[in-house]
Amino acid sequence: MKRILVVIPILLLMILFISSCAHTHEFGTWKTVKNASCMENGMQERLCSCGEKQTQIIPAKGHHFGEWNTVKNASCTDSGEQERTCSCGEKQVQTVPMLGHTIVIDEKINPTCTQTGLTEGSHCSVCHEIIVEQKIIEKNNHIIEIIESQSATCTQAGLSEGQKCSICGEIIQTQIKTSEPLGHDYGEAVITKHVDCEHNGESVKTCKRCGKKETDIITATGHSWKSATCSSKRTCTVCGKTDGDFADHNYSKTTTEATCTQKGKNIYTCTVCGYSYEEVISEIGHKWTNATCTVPKTCSTCGTTDGNSLGHNYVDGKCSRCGESEGNWSVYRYVDEFKMETNDKYIATVVSGTFSNSATTDSLLDVIIAADKEKTQHIDFYFLLFTYGNYLVKQTYGTGYYDVVMRTSNGEKYTFTAYMLEGGDRLLLDDEYEPLLMASLLSGGTTYFYIVDQDFTTTNYLFSVESSNFASALKELTE
Repeated sequence: MKRILVVIPILLLMILFISSCAHTHEFGTWKTVKNASCMENGMQERLCSCGEKQTQIIPAKGHHFGEWNTVKNASCTDSGEQERTCSCGEKQVQTVPMLGHTIVIDEKINPTCTQTGLTEGSHCSVCHEIIVEQKIIEKNNHIIEIIESQSATCTQAGLSEGQKCSICGEIIQTQIKTSEPLGHDYGEAVITKHVDCEHNGESVKTCKRCGKKETDIITATGHSWKSATCSSKRTCTVCGKTDGDFADHNYSKTTTEATCTQKGKNIYTCTVCGYSYEEVISEIGHKWTNATCTVPKTCSTCGTTDGNSLGHNYVDGKCSRCGESEGNWSVYRYVDEFKMETNDKYIATVVSGTFSNSATTDSLLDVIIAADKEKTQHIDFYFLLFTYGNYLVKQTYGTGYYDVVMRTSNGEKYTFTAYMLEGGDRLLLDDEYEPLLMASLLSGGTTYFYIVDQDFTTTNYLFSVESSNFASALKELTE
């Protein structure tokens, strides 16, 4: 029984041994047990699942020093020191050799009459230590030289005798001025190059004492030009030189105005040479305005009429053509400063016509024709002219005069003068002409007017007035 019990443990050990021999280690990752330093190795290990451990050495890193830093600078006579440090704190030190002197020669300075000199020497240019000391060399004495006296010349003053050192040039005895410079004594100037309008001239004069020559420039005079004309170029009155082009003709214009039926002309005459040429102005031709109830067919330019006015065609007291009411003269009263009517009366009528000037032709014209009674029972006529419908013609400067052509209903023409006072707006007739107008209006029919401004002959006014009820209105005025 004991033998059996002994055998069993042995069998178990054999089984375990056989099982152990059949196992293959499977190690894990390496783990650092001890870090390597600069001078000592480290250790790392790994384990198998069975508990078996495997180790290996991590080699020492060795020192890693930084840059050398100067601890002590080397000098000419002493060595220096540098050090560098590892990350572990270990330091490494080295010696920097001494530099030795940098020899510079101090050049010799020669003595002068007034300053000492120095022997040659040397020193270190780095630490400035004297290597060979310079010795003082005593200064020299002056060597006197006589400066001769000098007589005055044209440009230099007279001087007395003086002294100076022949070595250093220092003045020992100053020369004293004995006389002023004489100045040049020039003779008469001689012309060596003649001047003209474009080129400078020259003259030379010579000093009688020293022979110095002095040249003077004679400035060119420049041309004296006579202006160019249409027959000659610009010409110098001194040398006769001509320049440029002929001038244009200087024309003056004389105009004969064209009329409706006759040609005009412009004559251009040069006021310098008399050359002239003509320019024909074509006839203007009549500019006819149609006949109206009160105005025949009329040229707006020259006032020539053709035929008769149409005359009013009154139907039930109103003209069927122009709409004018029969009996268009009315009686009015003047007003005072309070705009209240006074006992003074006047009669007036409003008519339409046309006007022309340099800016317009046959534009609308409204005319107020009025008559009032003076205390002498004399009847005065006046006209108010409204251009463009509402612009009252006024006389700004001086008295304005107008040529008036009046044509009565029976075809008779009268020519007389009207005037407008400075600052006024009424076109007035002289007393001697008013009876003509009175007679025309009392004879019945239509009276025509063509009025021209004497100062501005292109300005004219054309209109007509019906007698209609003038006689009855006049009677009311004079009662």
